[in-house]
Amino acid sequence: MTDGYWNDSYSGVENSDGSNGNIITNHFPNAAPATYQYKPVLPYSDSYKNTLADVAMYYWKTDLRTDLDNKVPTNAKDPAFWQHMVNFTVGLGVKGTLTSLPGSSGGPSAWPNPTSSNPEKIDDLWHAAINSRGEFFSAQDPVTFASGLSSTLNNITARISSAAAVTTNTSRLNTGAQIYQAKFNSADWSGQLLAFNLESDASLGAVQWEASGQLPAPAARKIFTHNGTTGLAFTAANFSSLSATQQTVLNKDISGVTDSQGAARINWLRGDKSNESLKGGIFRDRNNGVLGDIVNSDLLYIKSLDFGYDDLPAATPGQTSYHSYRQSNNSRVPVVYTGANDGMLHGFSAETGEELFAYVPSTIYPGLSRLTAPSYTHRYLVDGNAYAGDAYIGATPAWKTVLLGTLGGGGKSVFALDITDPANFSALNVLWEFTDTDLGFVHGQAKIARLNDGSWAAIIGNGYNSTGG
Repeated sequence: MTDGYWNDSYSGVENSDGSNGNIITNHFPNAAPATYQYKPVLPYSDSYKNTLADVAMYYWKTDLRTDLDNKVPTNAKDPAFWQHMVNFTVGLGVKGTLTSLPGSSGGPSAWPNPTSSNPEKIDDLWHAAINSRGEFFSAQDPVTFASGLSSTLNNITARISSAAAVTTNTSRLNTGAQIYQAKFNSADWSGQLLAFNLESDASLGAVQWEASGQLPAPAARKIFTHNGTTGLAFTAANFSSLSATQQTVLNKDISGVTDSQGAARINWLRGDKSNESLKGGIFRDRNNGVLGDIVNSDLLYIKSLDFGYDDLPAATPGQTSYHSYRQSNNSRVPVVYTGANDGMLHGFSAETGEELFAYVPSTIYPGLSRLTAPSYTHRYLVDGNAYAGDAYIGATPAWKTVLLGTLGGGGKSVFALDITDPANFSALNVLWEFTDTDLGFVHGQAKIARLNDGSWAAIIGNGYNSTGG
């Protein structure tokens, strides 16, 4: 920040923005691009040397720590995957000569010479921010300064890509093991789920798959929900089968105004991008994939489980058949389950990353319209932890593997899904949802257990801030 103009000199970087940079190698697995080299082009380059813009360019295009792998998280505004510096610059009560970037439509053909006058030095302050992929603003009064500073801080925060949760599919580190990592990008609240090989020396191997980049086509996705009475497919065709309350909230925009776009919102939530604003529509753009951010929801890996129920007392219902049930699950598709703040619990094949199915809990419907709004700011929806256990249940009792899902800060309910055969999940596998005035925001896992009267139950703490206190 400065309330004046630079009046000193600097040497050593020469015309950094007017000369080629070194070739820098990308060390991310399966990286694209594999290398980067800066080459002079507007709005970055000029014809002058040792300016503030040259200093900023030098410390942006140069790998500042060659002893570290080039695995710096990138974002839409800064593609640099190497160690570098970004400048956010502020002029207080001072103005430059330019109102648009050189090379832009209607803009000048070049940057002015910063040594010509003091206003040109403010142009150089702007140029420094542009060269280092930062931002500049000029504030003439305290209100503008406060607004600009708030915007700048939000911009910086939005550039951070955060790792969220990690789980593995084995308790041992051996060849063939994998590690799964959920990530989110706070710039647009998109999410990723990646699978890496975990080598025998515990080092991280190559990426095996990334789930958000290979979601099925919107019409082909298996997404289900609950209308308060039964499970059903979450499709625009089923809009009239939702409860009256669900239809009402989906037909409203973020301001609560009825726009009758409920069916279109379902299509957007399924991944259809045809009604996004960049294509002339009314809904939020999703430029980094349609999978939502995975923040507090732990990853749950499920294949074959063993709760030792074959050691229950003799004559206990299911005791003699549990061993064969457990053995049969050795061939079950392994699945990574996680909640995301796109309003869904997702089940991904742990082998391929394919989304096998997703589930939209009924409690979070009021937040779904917010997701579609171009002015969306982050909300927690399906942000809790899932648990899976075996239970001997049903009208004709049989062993089933049941997933219990919680919403964390996203809502006050618990839901149960039959995940015995996740590859063939259907609306019939949606068992129930439960809510109550004594149930609050549940952040812990639910549990499944056989009670002393022989019945099977979901056991759960009531959570924070229940209506009943």
